[in-house]
Amino acid sequence: MTKSIKALKIVAFFVATAITIMMIILANLLLGNPVSRVLAYNTGKKYISQNHAGTDYRIEAVNYNWKEGGCYSVMLKTDEQIDGDYYISVDMLGRITYDYSYLVTDKINTSYRVESEYDNAVNYVISHTEMPFEPYSVWGRLMFIEEISVNEYSKGITEEISVNELEVNKLYNVSDFGEKIGTVKVFLKTEQEITYGEAADFLLKFRQSCDDFGVKFRSIGFAGNISFDGFLYEDIYAEGLEERIKEAEKSLSDYYAEIEK
Repeated sequence: MTKSIKALKIVAFFVATAITIMMIILANLLLGNPVSRVLAYNTGKKYISQNHAGTDYRIEAVNYNWKEGGCYSVMLKTDEQIDGDYYISVDMLGRITYDYSYLVTDKINTSYRVESEYDNAVNYVISHTEMPFEPYSVWGRLMFIEEISVNEYSKGITEEISVNELEVNKLYNVSDFGEKIGTVKVFLKTEQEITYGEAADFLLKFRQSCDDFGVKFRSIGFAGNISFDGFLYEDIYAEGLEERIKEAEKSLSDYYAEIEK
């Protein structure tokens, strides 16, 4: 065997070894590895014993999260608290890199829950109302003061209710919040065009159904060929409704024009 052939074989060996190592490293970064998963699980068990002794907290799942630099999300579950679930991030060596228990203590889980309940209530009303057109999507949102950004068009939300006023695990009648900080957004399909008369008819029927089902809201908006926001509940009545919709549309247009400046 000539020296050149031997040299080529040696080079090929090192290239193949390098490629194999790179593939292992890449797979480890993208998919994780069994050893690190076990370490993460054990870290989660220790965390529970130190922070939730005597409770029913358990590990529901250990998921690899390459987006957070190759950490494992250890999901902590409890059946004793409706707002108690959260997770911790653990690196490949089994060290906790981030603790998301603030989702419980800062009442963020609670705010998500009541907002989800409100959204479900709004969509229940929509699904049980005969409307002049079918919207693409409808959502109901509770505008807690922390969720109103500085540049957000929040006309119509005059109450200031903080997430901090909520109580963890407390059951609420979300309509009580809806009356003060509930806003509804109706999204139209891209190709869908409605008239001001249809928009007015929609608002009248939606308000009546909300009254019938006991689901309250403070303001409503449309997103489509007719776009407006912050249209107040008390302004939804038949006389002059189309004109008020046009005024609301102009107000939103002027707002965006000012933002552009």
